[in-house]
Amino acid sequence: MASERPHTIEDGYPKGQVPPRYEGGLGAQGIRNLDQFVSQGGTLVCMNQSSNFAIEKLFLPVENKVAQLKRKDFFTGGSLMHVSINNAHPVMAGMPKNAHVFVSNSPVFNTLKGFEGEALAKYQPNGSPLASGYLLGSEYMNDYAAALDVHHGAGHVILLGFQPQWRDQSMGTFRILFNALLFNQNVAKAHPINTSFWSSPQSIASEKE
Repeated sequence: MASERPHTIEDGYPKGQVPPRYEGGLGAQGIRNLDQFVSQGGTLVCMNQSSNFAIEKLFLPVENKVAQLKRKDFFTGGSLMHVSINNAHPVMAGMPKNAHVFVSNSPVFNTLKGFEGEALAKYQPNGSPLASGYLLGSEYMNDYAAALDVHHGAGHVILLGFQPQWRDQSMGTFRILFNALLFNQNVAKAHPINTSFWSSPQSIASEKE
């Protein structure tokens, strides 16, 4: 699923604005069909902003930590960020332990109660992850996930909080998209979950209290 805002995916273009074959979006029935597809064992791959659609419409136990922040508190345009990679996961196969990802109005993930799955990439616990470009409010990214594999019923939702295929500027992350497209049930079943790579910083804080 390409990077689009949730309402664009659901509602699409109104009648009369574009040729008829491009009118409308998934709609309520399309969302139910998508939910059924994943729940019965399918894999949905969401790039960047479309991750917000999956979180909202499939009721995933995940939140975008920067969704409600004001521009004066958090902002990053088209920039490169440093992330750590869970390269034990098939979606990250062949990736180095540390990489740069291209972000643009990208989500930053935290997991909520009931989450099953694992993080695929994470931001550093302290300091700025900025490698090139502009970033305001790095503290809102620190120690949160940049990508997740979310178990949903019998299937998986791959949330990529960045643009793995942005023009020719993201050659280092093309393989993530290709790996994700090949991530099926047989591959998933053969992969043991790596819970040691990342845990929600909020859940860790709760355990200490």
